Amino acid sequence: NGLISRAVPAAAEQLRKSRLLLAEFLCEREEFSLALQRGQVEGSEKGPPRERALRLAASALVSSYRKAVELLRKRQMHQLVVQALHELGNLLWLEGDASGAREAWSDAVDTVFQFPYAIKNWCKCIESSLNPPQDPARVEILLLSVVLLAKHARLTKPKDMMAHLNATLFASNILEAILTTALPNPPRRDEFVPNKHRLREIFFGLRETRMILPPSSVYGGVDGCNFLSALSFFQNTLVVMNYQPARALPICSLYTYVATDVCRNVALSVKGRLLMVQSLIRCRFFTEAWLALYAISQNHDQPRGLVEAEALDKAIVEAQEMSNATPFLQHEEPWSEANTQALKKLVDFALTPAAAGVEEGATPSGTAAWNLWVFKKLKAEFLVTVCSYQRVFPKMNEPQEKERLVQLDKADVLLVEIWKEVTGKDDDREAWSTASRTFRESGGEEPVLPELARPLTEEEGELCAELRQQRAKIQEEKGDLGKAIQEVLYAMEFLRRFATTQSSKECNFGGRPDVYLRLHPGSKMWMRLRCAMVQLLIGQGRLAAAKAHIQQGLEETSATQNDVCRVELLMAKVRVEVLSGRLLELQGHRHLGALAAAECCLAHARRLPMPTPSAIYARMMLVSVLEQNPSLASLQRSEDSPEALEATGGAEEEVIDASEMSLLEAAGSIIISPMAKELQKKGKDKVEQSYHQQQKMLEELVAESLQDVEKLLKILGLQMTPRNLNSYCDFGDHGQEAFKAPADPPLMPGGASFRSLSNSDARQLPNIYLELMPLRLHCQLTLAALRLDL
Repeated sequence: NGLISRAVPAAAEQLRKSRLLLAEFLCEREEFSLALQRGQVEGSEKGPPRERALRLAASALVSSYRKAVELLRKRQMHQLVVQALHELGNLLWLEGDASGAREAWSDAVDTVFQFPYAIKNWCKCIESSLNPPQDPARVEILLLSVVLLAKHARLTKPKDMMAHLNATLFASNILEAILTTALPNPPRRDEFVPNKHRLREIFFGLRETRMILPPSSVYGGVDGCNFLSALSFFQNTLVVMNYQPARALPICSLYTYVATDVCRNVALSVKGRLLMVQSLIRCRFFTEAWLALYAISQNHDQPRGLVEAEALDKAIVEAQEMSNATPFLQHEEPWSEANTQALKKLVDFALTPAAAGVEEGATPSGTAAWNLWVFKKLKAEFLVTVCSYQRVFPKMNEPQEKERLVQLDKADVLLVEIWKEVTGKDDDREAWSTASRTFRESGGEEPVLPELARPLTEEEGELCAELRQQRAKIQEEKGDLGKAIQEVLYAMEFLRRFATTQSSKECNFGGRPDVYLRLHPGSKMWMRLRCAMVQLLIGQGRLAAAKAHIQQGLEETSATQNDVCRVELLMAKVRVEVLSGRLLELQGHRHLGALAAAECCLAHARRLPMPTPSAIYARMMLVSVLEQNPSLASLQRSEDSPEALEATGGAEEEVIDASEMSLLEAAGSIIISPMAKELQKKGKDKVEQSYHQQQKMLEELVAESLQDVEKLLKILGLQMTPRNLNSYCDFGDHGQEAFKAPADPPLMPGGASFRSLSNSDARQLPNIYLELMPLRLHCQLTLAALRLDL
């Protein structure tokens, strides 16, 4: 006991000394950097002596931290080990050592969960080591691990998109384990919407002042800006990659709580609520999105002063305004009377500069200006998404179709207005498209985009790309695919030029001049535009151009490790090959065509934590191909890994020279129609005997697709058979009649009729705008047909 009592203070003392040295080092580094930028440093001081002194101080500080970590590990003081590794990673990143920072932050996450290689094997870590926290100290260390995941993915693996997605899903599971197990927070992520739940505390008894969001210091925790930046990074990853956007709802709820009740910053509070609206629209929760936009426009739930108590009368007034509002009803068609009035009110919503966080008498800039632009953009996105709802037999002269075109025009006006406010330039897409077409046809000088009025940030550049993408959707809904393609091309050219002209920002205080942070949008938005371009070209019937873009996109996804977009591009390739009539072609050991592309697509989808809708579409197209051409089933490849499959064809097209093609033709290794050759080998009896096995295989594929759809709908929070919580509390006007025994059933069944709901039924009407519901119905009908055939 005496040895332990002496050893524990020694380990803590070593960490305290390291933190003091860190504070002194950062002050010296910042002082030197500022003096260097202001030109206050003499020529002799710029040279090696001053830099060498700073470098030696950094090395000594790193050694001190490593010694502190070793001592704390021996004493099993895990909480302090995590803090020390976090600070060590920050120091190494400051010095430009990205690999060292990656190892330190990864080791910190391993220490939190006591699981080796937790980031790499995060699915297993969640199953075995992520338990609901029992005390505030555990909640603090879990929240710190969320920030560590963001730093590890964003700063040390900027080009690995799957690392970003895996870190986001890991952090989402951590936050849900914290929020959904602490009363009075709801147990499901779809209930973290603003009109159902307002987060008032992260965990019972937790005060965000010690390890998370402490007062300003150079060590010991995470400040508000970094914490909110991590949450914003996770939300952006889910929304831009369009992978389970419902997971962003608890993240946005936590963002709003921290910005409103802890940081008490108006601009950040509005930004968090706008991120929530964006996530709700992507989830097709239109009623909740409409109410959230209405609350923002009415200045509801604004941050209070530090010594200002919550006013009950103001809360009652806000609650009455929300209850009296008539929102967009997601269980009715878009052009019903109630929804038409709701859309008209939506267009009139306005956000004042003061409510967005602009100080009195100041010009909108930074987060406040972003709030003003995104509020308008979300109104336009709401209109475009509602107008994209597919009707059965629309006609041009119908009143609903005319109203749809009117709403699309209103959305287009909003987007043009935002573009001019952000870039300071008028919309020149038509002029640029005309000049670009002239350059391709007759040569000459290549057209360039006009200079921007001011440099843009990464968020503003991504906003501009989203504006162009929304305008492309408007043109697509109007039926003008040519203009939609021009919008996407303009957005891609804008991002390309923005990336080449925008200067980078140093990530440290001048320690290493070759380490920078980019200030332009990354590959996530670029790949979204690439996939949109492919879908538009397929819709236009330009299959050769679509195939060229797919080839380029597959090369880009290989460079950025973006398996989500790779699956989507391979699904589009399956569709192109089917439309081209190229089901399967053999060139030596290479397999080409729709069947080979579908195999590669499904192999990459198996690497994802959960298949995407694109993978389900690819599997259903594979079912259609095999059902119509049963002989192709025997020609499927047996490899499981996507690398082994792509080595023999199916993804990127290989260019084969003429001599090799001649050799293959001479050897008879090029088979354009392997189906006919396969059928010639088989007898009639053998084909009939394998029919049952063929149908059984198709039935298993469709059943797997239906299970994947059910899983995706479960993530959205959809309950197929919701329970009526008031089933035993009928408050109708029936009196004692409700307690009488039901009458005997008739001898002859009556006509088909729907059951009437009771007056106290608590179940909500279904959402008819969910994108996966038509796919689920298609899978159910196909499965029923196959099982009946069996």
